[in-house]
Amino acid sequence: MPTAVQRFFEWYLDLPPAPPGQGTAWRLEWGAPPGSVGAWPLLGWVALAAVIFVVLVYRRDAAGLSWGRRCGLVALRLAAVAIVLVMLSRLSLRVDRTELPSVAVLLDVSGSMGLSDRYQDRRLTAAAERLVAEQRQSSGDNAPTRLQLVQAILTRERGRWLRQLQQTHQVRLYAFDEHLRPLRTAVEGREPESPDHDLLAAVNRLTIEGGVTAPATAVRQVLEEHRGRSLSGIILFTDGVATVGEEERLSVAARWARERGVPLFPVGVGSDDPARDIELYDLLSDDVVYIGDPVTLAVRVRNFGYAGQTTELRVAAEGDERVLASRRVQLPADGTARIEELTFVPQQEGEYRLTVTAVPLPGELDVQNNTLRQQITVRRDQFRVLLVEGPPRWEYRALKPVLERDDAILVETYLQEADLNFAPEDRTALESFPATNTQLQRYDAIIWGDVDLGGLDRGAAERLREFVREHGGGVIFIAGERHNPWEYGGTALEILLPFLREGVEPVLVESGSRTGRFRLERTVEGRSWPLMRLADEAADDEAAWRSLPAEMDWFVRIPELKPGGLALAVRSGSGGAPSSDPIIIHQRYGRGQVLYHAVDSLWTWRRRVEDRYYGRYWSQAVRMVAAGRLRRTHSGWELTSDRRTYRPGEAVHLRLRGGGQESPETLDPAAPVQVRIESAGGQQVTIPLAPRPGESHTWEGTATRLPLGVQTATLITDDPAAPAPSCTFLVELPNRELRDRKIARTDLELAAKISQGSFFMFADAEDVPAAIPRRQAVRLTQSRPIPLWNRGELLVLLILLLAGEWVLRKRSRLV
Repeated sequence: MPTAVQRFFEWYLDLPPAPPGQGTAWRLEWGAPPGSVGAWPLLGWVALAAVIFVVLVYRRDAAGLSWGRRCGLVALRLAAVAIVLVMLSRLSLRVDRTELPSVAVLLDVSGSMGLSDRYQDRRLTAAAERLVAEQRQSSGDNAPTRLQLVQAILTRERGRWLRQLQQTHQVRLYAFDEHLRPLRTAVEGREPESPDHDLLAAVNRLTIEGGVTAPATAVRQVLEEHRGRSLSGIILFTDGVATVGEEERLSVAARWARERGVPLFPVGVGSDDPARDIELYDLLSDDVVYIGDPVTLAVRVRNFGYAGQTTELRVAAEGDERVLASRRVQLPADGTARIEELTFVPQQEGEYRLTVTAVPLPGELDVQNNTLRQQITVRRDQFRVLLVEGPPRWEYRALKPVLERDDAILVETYLQEADLNFAPEDRTALESFPATNTQLQRYDAIIWGDVDLGGLDRGAAERLREFVREHGGGVIFIAGERHNPWEYGGTALEILLPFLREGVEPVLVESGSRTGRFRLERTVEGRSWPLMRLADEAADDEAAWRSLPAEMDWFVRIPELKPGGLALAVRSGSGGAPSSDPIIIHQRYGRGQVLYHAVDSLWTWRRRVEDRYYGRYWSQAVRMVAAGRLRRTHSGWELTSDRRTYRPGEAVHLRLRGGGQESPETLDPAAPVQVRIESAGGQQVTIPLAPRPGESHTWEGTATRLPLGVQTATLITDDPAAPAPSCTFLVELPNRELRDRKIARTDLELAAKISQGSFFMFADAEDVPAAIPRRQAVRLTQSRPIPLWNRGELLVLLILLLAGEWVLRKRSRLV
C-alpha cells in the first residue's frame, strides 16, 4: 500500500503507527453470509444475477439515452448492489505487526580512507566535486578524502539515501577498520520524511580511527550478529584494500555470505589511478640554539608515484624570502621513508618559525603535506654548566677541557676529592656545591658524576630535584663504581633516575681481555635524535658510530626502565649486535630533562680522533638538556606533547608548564587554559587544559580524533602579537595502509559476484537502495478484525448512490 494512502487510513481508523523496526501487513477478510457456510455460492449467483438484471433493464429502459448517461446509471445501480453485498458478506480489515528485514551498512574508517584521489574518469571527478560542493566540505585546494565522500553520500538532502533504505528495511550502521563497532544500535525508528538528526550528526563526526583494514572480519561479525534474523544484504562503503593479510580480502567473506544467503553490495570509494604525492613528516631539530652553531633539521621524506625522481628541499624563515639551506634529493621507492638533513648557521638571535618545503612535482595531488614548520630560539648568551664530580676520573679529565673550549658554554666545576690548592688555582673551580636554590638556578645544566651525597649538605639532593622539576634545568648523570647510583636509593635523586633501582648491578666484562669489551649501538629511537648524531650527513653518521673503538669494559646493568625512560643507546653484544642493556637513557621530569650514562668511558671515543666525536656529543648533550631551562627563561612557558608521532585515533596528551616568578606572564594557577591545534591542511580544534593536581603552574589536556598530518599546538593568549609557546607532532598512518593506494576494484567486483550481489562506484551510490532485495517481512502479531460491513459510512454511501440514481433517472425522464 502506498505510504500516503496507508497513513490516511491509519489516521481515519485511529490505528497506531508501527514502532521502530516494524511494519504493517494489511489484509481484508470476508465473513460468512447469514445462514450457513454453504450460502457463499448462492451469494455469488445473486451478485451475478443482479449485474445481468441491471444491465438488461437499462438496455431496455434507457435505449434512447446517450451511451455515457446509460453507463452512469448502470454504474450507480451496480455500486449500490456492491455495497449491499459487502454488508451481507460481513467484510473486515486486519492490520498485523511485522518485523522489517534488516540491511547492514558498513563504513570503512581505516587509514586509507583518509587519502584523497584524482580520477581520470571525468564522471567520477564530477560526482566527487558535486558531492563535496553540496556538503560544503572542500577546504582550500585539497581534494576530498574518501571518507568525506562517504559522509556526503549519506547526509546529502537531509539523509535521503538512508531514508530511502529505511522505507523497506531496518538499517543498522557500523564503522569498521580492524574492528567492527555499531555507529548506533537503532536507526530504524524514524518516519521516512523525518531525518534522524542524531544519526546524521554521528556520520558527520566520523574520523579516521584505525590503522589497518579487515573487511572480511567485519562481514563475518555482522553475519554472526544477525544469525537467525532476516538480513537482506550488506552494503560496504570501502576502498577494499585489506591491509591485515590476504585472508581479510572481501572476496573471502563473500563465500560465507553466500552460504547464509546474504548478498554483498560493495560501494567502491577511491581511484584506479595511484595517487601521486610527496610527503614530509617527523621534523626534528634543536629548538634552542646558539648564534654561530650549525642547526641541523632532519626530516623524513616519503613519496608515491615519483620513485627515482628528484625534488628540492628548502629551508626558510617565515616572513623572509631568503632560502637558508637547500639540497636536491632523490625520492625513494613508493611508500618508503628516507631521512634527509639540511643544515644552516643562524647569525642573529631571536625567535624563528622555520619552514621545510619540498618543491611540488607535476601531477602531485596534495601539496599541503609538502611543508613542515619548526619553531626555534636563537640565543647569543652562553650556556651555564656546572660539572660536579667526586674523584677526578678519566671521564672528568677528558670532559672538563672539552667544555672549556666550547665558546657557547660557560663551565664551572666542583670536585669533591680535589687537592687543597685546586679551587684557588683553577678559574672554573668552586670551593663548595651551591648552597641555595638561587645559586643553583644560575646554571642551565648540571653534569653529575660519581658524587658522594654524604660529602654535601643535607639539602643538596632536594635542591637538584627542584632545579629539574620546577625550574626546567637539565641533569646529565655519569655512573660511577662507588656512589652513582648505588647510594641514591631513598633520596631525592632516586626520582630523577630514569630506571628502577631493583636489580641494578655493576658489570665488569672479561677484565684484561679485549674480546669482551664493547662499544655503543644506537637504538631505533636514538637514530632520530639530534643528540646522537656524530656527523652532518646520514652516511657519515653511520660510519662514525661503526668506527668508535670497543674500549669499554664496565657498565651498570639496568633491568627495567621507568615508564618515561627511553633508551637511546645500548651496549653492543656478541658479534657486534645490539644487546638489551641500555647505556644512554633519556627521561623528562617536571619541566626539565634527565640524561643518564650507565658507563664512565665515553672518553675512549677520543682515541686517534681527539674530540671529533666526543666533543660533538657532549656539546649536543648539554644543549639538549638545557633546552627546557632556556626555553622557559625566554618565554616563561613550555608546551609539550607526550610523543612526536601518533596513529589515527590515538590520544595526544599535552602539558603546559611555566608561570613562575620569572615568567613575564601570569595565569591563575587554578584556572583552565586553552590550546589551539592546527593541522597542515588548515583544520583547527580548541581543547581545554586543566590544572594538574599537586603541581603549581602546570596544566594538562587530551586531544583526540585529530586529522592526519603535522599538527601545531599553540597556547591561546590575550595578546595575539606576543610569542606563545607551541609544539608540533605528527598523526600518520601505518606504512602498510599507504603501500597500495588504489581501490581494490577487482576484489570488490569478485565479492559481489560470489555473494550474488552488485558492485557500485560511489558515483552510482544512489542506485544502491533500489538494488537491495525486498524479503518477506516476518509477522509478529495477529490483530483483531476491524468490521467494515456495519460502518455508518457504508449506509450513507448507499443512500447517496440510490439518491443519485433517482435524480439521474428523473432528469432522463425514466421515472
